[in-house]
Amino acid sequence: MFAQELSRTRSVSVALADYIAANPDPEIESYSAQYLTIVFYAEVESKVRDLCHLIFEAYSDKRIGTFLSRNQATILNRIKKSELSELASLFGDEVKTAFNDGITESEVADYNNVVLARHKVGHGPGVNVTPLEIKRAVDIAEKMLLRLHDILLPERK
Repeated sequence: MFAQELSRTRSVSVALADYIAANPDPEIESYSAQYLTIVFYAEVESKVRDLCHLIFEAYSDKRIGTFLSRNQATILNRIKKSELSELASLFGDEVKTAFNDGITESEVADYNNVVLARHKVGHGPGVNVTPLEIKRAVDIAEKMLLRLHDILLPERK
């Protein structure tokens, strides 16, 4: 069974929000939000791997599914929306179209802003990102993960 919920990101977000509410400090809020982008990115990446594993096992021998899952790093190593769309296209152009049709340009922009913020946190000077922006990206990520799941594994809703 696949759970698209980003429960770790959500619980870290709540803990950070509670701490910041009790200890207001713009600098701590900024660092906390930057940390949250890292948690978000890692959890989405993990969920994509979990989903791929389910798909590989559903449409192949369990051993082949395991082999593909363990070697999927060459298939997907990033989580920008365009890269998730590219993953969908590996299953057919109709899958890519169905995936893309369910995500608005506004959602793509909001989601990608947090993904790019994580990149700047990890490889640059950091970035200003708000907890509200991250919450929106979490909602969009869960929508995209569920969409991929429902398109590729419709019998497992």
